[in-house]
Amino acid sequence: MGDIVDTAVAAGSFKTLVAAVQAAGLVETLKGTGPFTVFAPDDEAFARLPPGAVDDLLKKVPQLKAVLKYHVIAGKLTVDEIGQMKSAKTVQGQEVRIDNHWWHLHMNPKINDANITSKDIVTDNGMIHVLNRVLMPNMDLTCQVCGMGFMNIDALNDHVGMGHVVEKAQELTPPVEVTPAVEMPAAAEVTGGLFEIICDVAGNYRFHLKAANGQIIAVSQSYLTRQSAEKGIASVKKNAPTAIVVDHTTTEM
Repeated sequence: MGDIVDTAVAAGSFKTLVAAVQAAGLVETLKGTGPFTVFAPDDEAFARLPPGAVDDLLKKVPQLKAVLKYHVIAGKLTVDEIGQMKSAKTVQGQEVRIDNHWWHLHMNPKINDANITSKDIVTDNGMIHVLNRVLMPNMDLTCQVCGMGFMNIDALNDHVGMGHVVEKAQELTPPVEVTPAVEMPAAAEVTGGLFEIICDVAGNYRFHLKAANGQIIAVSQSYLTRQSAEKGIASVKKNAPTAIVVDHTTTEM
């Protein structure tokens, strides 16, 4: 038995999904300890999208991450357990609807408008249920920088207000973690400050630079791992040599 990624690769019917996971830099996440439950669209499901939709999505990494994480929920859930639910929060942040109207007749529940065509594929770090359609989050309530989703506009605005701004999507290159540039205040303003590492509900890491009075004066973009966030801190500490690091995370998604 392999992990979620290895199982999908071995099946041979998830080539588009695997390519998307690689392009979005989520392989490490889905090979992690989890556990995760993945609603996995097969190649036929991706083929049902409008012409050019997949290629367009592969060029927009934040949107691609949003779509992929919208197919993942925390925990290792069987179809029996899913059939008892009305909705489930995804690691992207938004919820999927679960239609269990015909569950009493032992028909698989629907996830949004997608049917579960194959169920309870057990992996080392979770469970896979195959879908015949690709699920789409509400992009109007999704951060255009990191792909995190929210259930209302106020929550999205609060998130964006913490430092995320819309960036122009660029052509995709092979997945490489890059330390984003962080605009730093003058050194005098950060004397005695600290770097604060946080992990959000989607499993992404970022750091804040706080002044001595506790005010956030700089916010980084999202990183896939805590180690990458630490590298980001190292790249800016020369601008704030007296700042210390406080790590509020204990485990890595």
